[in-house]
Amino acid sequence: VYVECVIKTISFRENADNKAKVILYIDNKKKKEITTAAFIIKDLSPGPHRLKLMIIPENKAKKQMTKEWKVEIPIKQT
Repeated sequence: VYVECVIKTISFRENADNKAKVILYIDNKKKKEITTAAFIIKDLSPGPHRLKLMIIPENKAKKQMTKEWKVEIPIKQT
């Protein structure tokens, strides 16, 4: 699953004043911290999954953001 985060008030560049990181949850389990705007989620098993991104700004004065959605990974046809 390809994910690209486009948020006007957030940057994922190393020296930005408005830098943030992404916490990825898959099926309500924390999987990893990501520091890039675009990434690929690999190795999801066939079937339904719930994905959740938490955007955590380094500047504690900024508000956290959350986005959740469902994906269906098809069974591979051979």
